[in-house]
Amino acid sequence: LETGITVTGHIDWRRRFDFMQQHSGEHIFSGLAHTHFGAANVGFHLGLEVTTIDLDVPLNEKKVNMLEREANEAVYKNLPVEISYPSKAELAVLPYRSKKELSGRVRIVTVPGYDICACCGTHVARTGEIGIIKITSFQNYKGGTRLFMLCGGRAFADYQRKNADIQHVTTSLSIKPEELCQGVERLCDEITAHKIYESSVKRELFALKAKSLGSGERVAVFEENLSSDEIRRFCLTLAESFGIAAVFCGKNEEWKYSVASKKLDCLGVSKALNQAFCGRGGGKPELVQGSCRGTREKIKAFFDAL
Repeated sequence: LETGITVTGHIDWRRRFDFMQQHSGEHIFSGLAHTHFGAANVGFHLGLEVTTIDLDVPLNEKKVNMLEREANEAVYKNLPVEISYPSKAELAVLPYRSKKELSGRVRIVTVPGYDICACCGTHVARTGEIGIIKITSFQNYKGGTRLFMLCGGRAFADYQRKNADIQHVTTSLSIKPEELCQGVERLCDEITAHKIYESSVKRELFALKAKSLGSGERVAVFEENLSSDEIRRFCLTLAESFGIAAVFCGKNEEWKYSVASKKLDCLGVSKALNQAFCGRGGGKPELVQGSCRGTREKIKAFFDAL
């Protein structure tokens, strides 16, 4: 902009009010954490999606829930958020929070009964405008606690999104929303039982395939739709009847592989295979696993030429 020209600006109110809600909610929560546990707010990041608060004391779920409940009680009271510029003498006796030593004119933001903090940010006029303060999760961080917080519109949007997810899942499972946890547990039990059954069937299948291949000096087979663990198990089954066995699984010339032997050092085979086919992997002399790229014909020819 050139010096002397006149410009017209406006506040993006939706964005501004969102930040005011998050910032004011953080004040209340941090003030309560300081009052109850002597916690200092050593880190605060107001992101576009979530706010993080770093406190220098460890907190457990019970303490976090208590702070969250009391913070929302401050919202319900619809208290005024007071802005003041105390004199030096007043500041000297004022128990305000601050991350660093301040000089000159100091701006104090007060939520009566909950927080007194030196701050130059934007805040709501009354706590009721925050709407709701919700801690979505927390974790241990540098000997203290990092909390993830949503306030006001963000908390409302998060509730709408999660409620829609719950409705979708419960409809899919044909259960009531209040039965979600039990329904998911039951589904997990069914999946575990299915995996156990599938594993036993795969073991039988691998044994039958190995038997059909007979025995010999070496064997390389190519499969589809096997997990890394299944590739390994099939390869070990083949190694019972062959001097060295390899199982490749994949498509479009992208392969995961296992090589196993009770007699030979598979590490050398893996190294040569990786060099020849842009692969990577490793393991122990009796078993190696990895991935490589190449045509089925060239990989089989390489293995037959060992």
